[in-house]
Amino acid sequence: MKIIYEKCGYKVFVTSSYTGQGIDRLRSYLGNTEEGKTVFFAGESGAGKSSLINSLYPGLKLKTSGVSKKIHRGRHTTRAVTLYPVGKPEENGTAFLADTPGFGMFDISGIEELYKEDVAELFPEFGKYTGECRYSDCTHLREEGCGVLQAVSNGKVPQQRHTSFVRIYEEIKKARPYRIKKEK
Repeated sequence: MKIIYEKCGYKVFVTSSYTGQGIDRLRSYLGNTEEGKTVFFAGESGAGKSSLINSLYPGLKLKTSGVSKKIHRGRHTTRAVTLYPVGKPEENGTAFLADTPGFGMFDISGIEELYKEDVAELFPEFGKYTGECRYSDCTHLREEGCGVLQAVSNGKVPQQRHTSFVRIYEEIKKARPYRIKKEK
């Protein structure tokens, strides 16, 4: 997974709140976050977001719990988004770290302004290839002359990321097949 996201241009930190691996490096990175920026951890319930924050900033003493032995899933321990100041105020000003509730599945119902035509924008690694598409309304699904598909074929964009794109695109297409223009 690390290689997939690094190839897409993301900064990736391999960490363990159990062993301490990568904690100092991530803490240093967060300490240099620009003023006014917010960093947040998102993931499934029980993934260890609050535990990781506790490893980074032990003084916060955030509530955590283990994975349920009965259903083998995380418990919803964090119930609301809470912002904590991070960074070096004397150098960068104050930035914030958000502890967020976990989720159980991907759900687009609350994202009313997202349409299938917008999904490619959620994949920044597609950006430099969308301009190479033969058709201006390319969906990046199966069109001949698609710059994104060519980049996937050449290994410039990971296949797994394109597979995720297709899954999200199709889910949104089912929910909202047409873009609705709002009246002013």
